[in-house]
Amino acid sequence: MKKSNALFEIRAHMFLYSEIDIWFASPREISRKLLDFHHDGMRMGHIDTAMYSLVLAWRYRLFGGENLAIISQSAEDRLKLAAKHSKHAAVHIALDNILLMALKGKYWDCFSVFEGSICNMNDLQDEAKSTKDLSLLQCSHVFNVLIEYWRGN
Repeated sequence: MKKSNALFEIRAHMFLYSEIDIWFASPREISRKLLDFHHDGMRMGHIDTAMYSLVLAWRYRLFGGENLAIISQSAEDRLKLAAKHSKHAAVHIALDNILLMALKGKYWDCFSVFEGSICNMNDLQDEAKSTKDLSLLQCSHVFNVLIEYWRGN
C-alpha cells in the first residue's frame, strides 16, 4: 500500500473510532485503537496524525472511566512527547492534565513544557483566542466547568 493511502486509511479509521464507534465500542477499546493509530502514524512519519491520535486516545481514557492512577503514570511523558512534536496537541493534553490533577488533587506544572509561552490556564485561553482555535477554547471552558463541578462550586 502506498504511503498516502495508508495515511488516508489511518485518518478514516481514526474518524470511525472516535466519532462513530462511540455507540458500539467501549472507551477503553477506542483508546487502544487510537493508540495503535498513533504508533502507525509515528512509524510512517505522519506526526500530525499521530499526535491527534494521542490526544484522542488520552481523552477517551480520561472520560471513559479509566483508573486515574493508571492515566497519571504516563501523563507527563505524553505531554512531553506531544510538546516535542506538536504544540497544538500539547495544549490539548495539558488541558487533560489539568482536569486529571483536579480530580486527583495532586498538582504539577504541566505548563513547563511550553517554556514560558503558556504559564497557566489564562495564557492557554489567550492562546486559543489569538489563534482562533475554537476547539481549544471550548475545551478549556468545558474543563473549567467540570473542575468547578468537581470542587462542589
